[in-house]
Amino acid sequence: MENDQYGILRSKKLPGLTWPEDLEGGPAPRAPEPKPEPAGPEGRWAETIVKIDRVQKVVRGGTIMRYRALVAVGNLMGAGGFAFGKGHSPQDAVARASRRAKTDLRFVDRHRDVALAHDVRGKHNNCTVDIYAVPPGKGMVGGALGRAIMTQLGFSSFTIKARGRRSPYSYVAATFDALANLASVEDIARKRGRRILEIEHALDRGRRY
Repeated sequence: MENDQYGILRSKKLPGLTWPEDLEGGPAPRAPEPKPEPAGPEGRWAETIVKIDRVQKVVRGGTIMRYRALVAVGNLMGAGGFAFGKGHSPQDAVARASRRAKTDLRFVDRHRDVALAHDVRGKHNNCTVDIYAVPPGKGMVGGALGRAIMTQLGFSSFTIKARGRRSPYSYVAATFDALANLASVEDIARKRGRRILEIEHALDRGRRY
């Protein structure tokens, strides 16, 4: 039979519709479009290029020149990281460092989504970084690199101070080491046997724990 049962059903359900296989020499049906890749972690990623160096490696056949980049990333919602990346161009090195930093993220808790719950201190080699908690709305005080790292993590009220040998890598590593010691408001309330609301009101008034 020329008209099979599927053709009869098509003509009954969709009268007047011309199918691609019914056209002589007509265009072939299009292939299904690929599904979009799943989205990454939530948040808008921001990155800071801390430093770019040109490095070389001496081999038997000559010298290989490459670039090394130190990049710190954050999603403005309490997640961030840092990493080194190497490439044959500065753009390639930055892209690789950014990808590596996003695979090794640190997550921190924020008070009112903008401030710290208590003072923290971090250290790397001879560099010591102190981050002081201030009430929400007091603003940012500190160096340009420290403000950039903290802003990428979503903080807007803090005071950061570095001491010792402040090389770029030591400064960044000490900053993330300090944030690793940051406790949440829930942890402070549980340790002190207080209600979370009491701790939050005390932090808003400028009390330090």
